[in-house]
Amino acid sequence: MTSIVKFQSLSGFDDEAPHCHLLQIDDFKFLLDCGWAEQHHEKIIDGLKRHGRQIDAILISHPDLLHCGMLPYLSKLGITCPIYMTMPACKMGQMFLYDFVLSRTAVEDFDMFTLDDVDAVFDRATQLKHNQTEAVRGQDYGIQIMPVQAGHMIGGTTWKIMKDEEEEYVYCVDVNHKRETHLNGIQLDAFDKPTLMITDCSTYGYQQERRAKRTERLVQRIQNTTSKGGNVLITTDTAGRSLEMALMLEGIWNDERYGLGRVNLVMVSNVATSTIEAAKGMIEWMSEKIISKFTHKRENIFDLTKMKLRSSIQEIARIPEPKVILATPMDMDTGFSRELFVMMAAHPKNAVIMSGRSTKGSLCRKIIENEGMSSITLEMNKRLPLVGPELEEYEKQKEQERNANLIKRLEEESSDESENEMSETISVRKKTVKGKRTHDIIMPHHVQKKEGGFFKKARKEKFPLFPFNENRIKWDDYGEIINPDDYKTHELIPESEPVNINNLTENQQSVTFGRHKPNDSRKKQKEEPVEEEKAPTKCIKTREQVSIRCSIEFINFEGRVDGESQLQLLSTIKPKELILIRTKEKYKEKLFKDIKSRVQGIRIHMPVHHELIDATKESFIYQLKLKDSLLSNLNFVRVGSKDIEVARIRGRVDYFGGRLELEAENGENDEPKKLEIDDIPTLQPVTNNYSSGHDSIFINDTKLTELKSNLIDCGMQAEFIGGNLVCNNKVSIKRSANGVIQVEGTLSEDYFIVRKMVYDNYAIV
Repeated sequence: MTSIVKFQSLSGFDDEAPHCHLLQIDDFKFLLDCGWAEQHHEKIIDGLKRHGRQIDAILISHPDLLHCGMLPYLSKLGITCPIYMTMPACKMGQMFLYDFVLSRTAVEDFDMFTLDDVDAVFDRATQLKHNQTEAVRGQDYGIQIMPVQAGHMIGGTTWKIMKDEEEEYVYCVDVNHKRETHLNGIQLDAFDKPTLMITDCSTYGYQQERRAKRTERLVQRIQNTTSKGGNVLITTDTAGRSLEMALMLEGIWNDERYGLGRVNLVMVSNVATSTIEAAKGMIEWMSEKIISKFTHKRENIFDLTKMKLRSSIQEIARIPEPKVILATPMDMDTGFSRELFVMMAAHPKNAVIMSGRSTKGSLCRKIIENEGMSSITLEMNKRLPLVGPELEEYEKQKEQERNANLIKRLEEESSDESENEMSETISVRKKTVKGKRTHDIIMPHHVQKKEGGFFKKARKEKFPLFPFNENRIKWDDYGEIINPDDYKTHELIPESEPVNINNLTENQQSVTFGRHKPNDSRKKQKEEPVEEEKAPTKCIKTREQVSIRCSIEFINFEGRVDGESQLQLLSTIKPKELILIRTKEKYKEKLFKDIKSRVQGIRIHMPVHHELIDATKESFIYQLKLKDSLLSNLNFVRVGSKDIEVARIRGRVDYFGGRLELEAENGENDEPKKLEIDDIPTLQPVTNNYSSGHDSIFINDTKLTELKSNLIDCGMQAEFIGGNLVCNNKVSIKRSANGVIQVEGTLSEDYFIVRKMVYDNYAIV
C-alpha cells in the first residue's frame, strides 16, 4: 500500500449508534454515511462542524435514518460536496425523511430541517447503478468508487473504493447474505482480498432463528390475537424493511390455510402510498424471481390486494376490527407507531410485535429489554389549537404583521413608480420670464416646477397634461408579469342546480385526503391554488403513565447477518486489514480471536470514540507540501509502459517556515503559534552548497517474460536456458536471489542493444 489511509468514526463506533465515519485516502476524504438518531445527533453535528469543510465526497449505503438521516442538515453546515448513492436509496431516502419530518412537525416545532431541505439535498445526489464505476475528481485523480449490492434494503450498497487500480477499500455495513422475498443477498464475488475492509459487528453474539420459524411465530401471534377480537400492531420502518414485511404479510393473507381473510391488514405512514408506488418502479433492483415474473407474466409483486394503505389515525379508526396494523417508525419515538402503542397497550386482547431492535434509548428498545413491565412513563408531544386569550393575542400579532407588510409594500411600489417617472421625464431647459404674461389653461412646465432646497426633497414632477393615471407595465427578466385573473375562466352554475350556502363545504375537494364527494360528478376546472392560512396551534409536552397489559413480542425481521454469518463473510472476502465498528465491549476479545482464526495474517482495529486509525501499511510515508519553486525544477521520468512518472527530490523539511511566511504576509507573525496536528510540513528547496551527487536508482518491476517478448519484437533471438534469458547466444540476462537484474556478455553491439532495452523498462533517477 503506497497511499496514506486514515479512518475516524464520528458516530457508530460503539453498539448500534448511527453510522457516520471519515475515511481519508491520501488527501481525499470520504464521509461514509451520515445517520440520525435522537440520542446521538448532537455529537454527530459537533463532529461534522469540525471536519465538514475537509469532506470531498459522501457515500450513502442504505436509505434509512441510521445511514442518511442527517443529510438535509449538511447545507446548514456549509457542506456541499458530491453525494453518491443508488437510485432506490435516493428515492426511498426521501420517503424516510418525509415521514420523519411530517411525524415530528405534527406534534412539535421541529426546526432542524424542512421538507424543502430534504428535496434540495436529494436533488443534488449522484445516482449510480450497482457495479457502475465512477471516478471522483476526474479520471486523472486515480480514485474510483463502485456500489455493490448489499441486500438488507432496496438499493442497499457495499462501497468499493479503488485507488490507481491497485488498492481496494471496502465499506460493508448492515448487509444481508440471504435471499429474501424481494431482494438478493450481498454480491460476494465483487471482492477479492481488499487492502482494507470497514465493517460492523453489532450482530456478533446473536444467533438468529430460521426464517420459517420466525414466520410461524408471527402467524401464530396474529391468529391468537385476532381470534379473540384483539388488534395487532407491528412496528417497522418507512421504506426499507417495511417492503419485505408488506410482501410477507400479503403472502400470508393470500394463503387460505391461515384463515386470516376476515382480518383487515393495514399499513399506515405519512408516505405509505408513495412508498409502494415508488417500489413498483424498482423491479430491476430486486431478485431474479421478481424480475422474471414481471418480464414474462407482467405481474408486479407490489400490486397489493389485501393490504390497505392509510396515512392518518382517523382512517385507521374507520377500518373494522380485528385488524393488523403495520406502522412506522421502528423506534416508536414519534409518529403513528407511538400513538397506536399508547392507544392499544392498555387492552389485554391486543398485541404489539417489534420487527427490529432500533437504537439504544428508543421506546422500542426499552420495551424489548424490559420484558414483562406493567407500565411505562412516556413524554407525549401534542399540537393543540389556540383558544381564548392566546388566540386573541395571536390574531392581534398577525394583524400587526399584516399592516406592517402592507405599509412596506406600498412604500416599495411608490418608490418604484417614482423612479420610473423620473427616468422618463423629458428635460426642459429653464427659461427666464420677465414681465411676459400668458393666458394658457395649463401653466408652463418650467413655471409649475419648484426647486427644492439642498436637503429638501423636490415634489414629484408632473406631466403638463390634464389629470391622467397611466397604468405602467411591470416586467422582470422574462418579460411582462402575467396577472392570472386575466386568464381565469369562471364556472357558471346551472339554474336548475340550486346553491345551498350552508352546504358549500360539501362540494369542495377534501384538503386532507384529496378526494371528491361521491355525488359530485362534474369535473371542476383547474384554478390557481389559494394559500389558506393554517389554524394557529401550540405545542405542549406532557408525561403520561401508559399501562401495558397487551402482549409484547420481538420477532427479528431486520434482514442482517448474524454473528456466525459475519465470520463466514470475512473468511470469504479475506481482507488484509480490518476496521471493526459497532463492537460490543463484552465481545471484543472473543471477536478478535475468532477473526484471527478464520483469516490468517489480518490486522484488526477496533476504534473507540473519535480515535484516529492510521491504516497506512508502509512505515515511511509522509505528507509534505511542495513549494512552486521546488516543483517547477523537477525532472519527471516515465516508469516503463505504465502511466506513472516519478522524480527525485532533494529538499529540507520545514515544519514552521511555510506557515510563518503566510502569517507574515497577513501581518500575524507577532508571536509564533503552536503547530496543530493537522498541519502538513513544507518541503523547502536547498541551495547547491547542501546538494551532493547520488547513485542512480532504477524504479520498476521488470519481468523476464515481458523482456523476452520485447527482444523478439526487435528482431533478436531470445530464449530461456537454465533460468537465464540468452540473446543471440552472446548476452545473458538473469535475476539474482534478491531480485536484481544482471546483464552479462562481451562488449559488442548486441550487448549495448540489450542493455538499452533493459534500461528502457526502468525509470532512472
